[in-house]
Amino acid sequence: MRVSDGAASSRRALLLCLHAEGCDVEFEGTDEEESNVPLSRVAPLLDFEVGCARGATASRTDAEDALPAPARAEQHKQQGNQLFKLRDHAAAAEEYAAGLRALRLEVSTGARCLVKPVEGGSKVRGAMVTFLDEDAATADLLYEATSRPLQP
Repeated sequence: MRVSDGAASSRRALLLCLHAEGCDVEFEGTDEEESNVPLSRVAPLLDFEVGCARGATASRTDAEDALPAPARAEQHKQQGNQLFKLRDHAAAAEEYAAGLRALRLEVSTGARCLVKPVEGGSKVRGAMVTFLDEDAATADLLYEATSRPLQP
């Protein structure tokens, strides 16, 4: 369930007890003791949140895994926007972060990439990864011979 504070924000909570004047809830991700809130401040979770108690990607389905990374990222962005409109900023941030993780590309030997020098300069050059040392988080690159520096 989602509990609104009545003004600026809302957040997910676990329903502990329901009674005539309200309900007792425990807020997700906090060590707060349970709170008694009036029923007027309680709303159901959105459809995509059901079954996803903690973390934006906890309940991914096979259909979601089959989507291309940009489509998954867009889906997370749209879900984050819905949560942001409900003023559940923490849950929205989880969705936005999941969208960014969906776009993360893995680098492998033989992959082509664009490289921007660390030592200043804004020229981007094309290169191919010739060796990848994942332990040291470094790569050897072979710059394209015909590659002219590109403006970012």
